[in-house]
Amino acid sequence: MSCPQCCATGVHDTDSCERLFQEVIGHEFSRSELFGVHRLTVDAYSLQHPDRYMKSTKSAAAHLSGLCWSLERAWVDARRWGQVQEGRNERTNGPETR
Repeated sequence: MSCPQCCATGVHDTDSCERLFQEVIGHEFSRSELFGVHRLTVDAYSLQHPDRYMKSTKSAAAHLSGLCWSLERAWVDARRWGQVQEGRNERTNGPETR
């Protein structure tokens, strides 16, 4: 079986998909390093379950904007992390100074 709205496998219906979603966000709240992905989780789930979470075009726009913001932020953070790692490698692999 799968969720009839988002096609997630391993769930039987929309209610069991909602329970899984609640479990995921509960896990996010229990670990501070996951706070940054919480908005992405909520926006993606909401957009995939329009019957429950898309009551107006305004809510759809809010979730789409949030999703775009989260993805852009993740891309910027990933690039920044890559630059940090490159800088660390340059210092580690550079010529020795005495």
